[in-house]
This record gives sequence, C-alpha cells and structure tokens, in this order.
Amino acid sequence: MLLNVDLQKKIDRTEGAQQLNIQMELDKGDFVAIYGASGIGKTTLLRMIAGLSQADTGFLAINKVLWFDEEKNINLSPQERKVGFVFQDYALFPNMTIFENLHFANSNASLIQKLLKQTNLEALKDKKPTQLSGGQQQRVALARALMVDSPILLLDEPLSALDHSLRQEMQHLIAELHQSYQRTTLMVSHDIPEIISLANKLLVIKGSATILYDNPKAYFEQENLLDEIEEVGLVLAMNENELLLQIGEKKRSIPYSKVTLENIQVGDRLCLKRWVLPSEIHKIERQ
Repeated sequence: MLLNVDLQKKIDRTEGAQQLNIQMELDKGDFVAIYGASGIGKTTLLRMIAGLSQADTGFLAINKVLWFDEEKNINLSPQERKVGFVFQDYALFPNMTIFENLHFANSNASLIQKLLKQTNLEALKDKKPTQLSGGQQQRVALARALMVDSPILLLDEPLSALDHSLRQEMQHLIAELHQSYQRTTLMVSHDIPEIISLANKLLVIKGSATILYDNPKAYFEQENLLDEIEEVGLVLAMNENELLLQIGEKKRSIPYSKVTLENIQVGDRLCLKRWVLPSEIHKIERQ
C-alpha cells in the first residue's frame, strides 16, 4: 500500500457547510479518478494531499510515512511533501522558458531531455508560456509535475480547457506517461469517457460519503450514465502518433501508439469501442 487516507474537513457549499469524509487505500501505480458534483470537495482533497489545505481531523500516510496526523500534530509543508500537481490554470512561471520551468522543479538534465522528448516539446524549450497554445502549456505543466521526485501525481481537471481533439490527444499522452512513470495518480474529472479511458479506480464523492470502486466502467453502467458504441474502421493512413480511419461515410483521426497497438498497417480493419453519455430522447409534436 502506497497511500493511506483518512481525512475529514468541513467545507462551505452553496447550500451550507458540509462534512467531507475521505477514506481510501491506494497501491503504487493506481490511477484514480475523483468524481462528484461541483463544489463537493474533489479539488479540496487534492489540496489536502499536497499540503495546500489542511484537514480538520484524520491522517495521511505515504509509504507508511505520516504527512499529516491531527492527533500527533504532524503536518508537513507543501515543500516537504514535494507532490507533482497539475492545476486547472497550469500555474506555469510566465517569466521562465519551458526548459526553465522544468529545471525549477528538478535540475536533472537527462530527465528534462527525456520529458521534453516524450511531450514533443524539444523544439519549443526556449519559448515562454505566453508564446504557447493551450495544449502546449498543458504538456509543459504535465512534464513539470513529472519532474518532481514524488510517488504521487495530482491532476485537477487537467483537460477541461481543451477542445475535443486536443483533449483526446492529451488523454493518450497522459496514459503513455502513466505507463512509463507509474506514479500513483489522482485526477479530478467530470468527463465519464475520459475517466473510463484513463482510470483503473474511481473515487465517488456523494454528500459527505465517499466510495472507492475498482471498476469505473461498471459503476457508470450501473448508474445508467454510460453507453458503449462499437464501430469498425479502415486504416487509410498512419504516422507515429495518429491513425486516419474510414468509419462509415466519415474519416476520423485518432491517437495511436505502438505500445498499445502493434503491427497495424494501412488497409487493416480495426474495431473501436467508445463510451458515450446516454442519448436524450424528446418527443416532437406533430404539425
């Protein structure tokens, strides 16, 4: 067991004060999505783990080392915890280049070069955040979080500001980096297909209660929040990162990795499974 959490904190919501109770145990390499209504305490949980917000009671242990224990008066500072954290607004240093942003987190030159290559940022390393697109800034924020020498990675709705195609591309990158670095990852997300694609566990916060599920897809199916669509696509073209597929009358580009799909060639037919929100049906009155 890597992470052991038993934390309680009173949070202020629109409808009044509410007690947040979080209990969970996670192993090395777990990818946990945190799901629940807006304002329920998802970001607060990440901030308590990082030391940016203090729980009222309880304890938090990483590798059996106490980071917080209210009874024993233990509360390590954020600097002592050194957690990789990707914020919604990226929180990059605007006066620093990409290289300098990464170097600030860790001066390990070989790791910097490795992450620049993995996130396709090598050609942009001397640019500052204001010179980058939203997707490029997101990759910098992710690379900088992975520069931190920590077993924990925290992602606070990291893809919410991106359009659909960029969001899919970033999901693919996050999955590859998680496989490469095996950080125990906690990600806040409202996007059900995104959760299904990335997470192996799901923490659901409802009211003051939390439940950890081992099968995110099964939970959403059980709650009638998920439909599965299966399609067949013909590979028209491909490069190292993307496949161009003919699906029915439409052409669609999808992220591709030799790690997850081997020996794919132009002309192959592939089966694709997508998870989507259930369709809403409304009756149209007759004219």
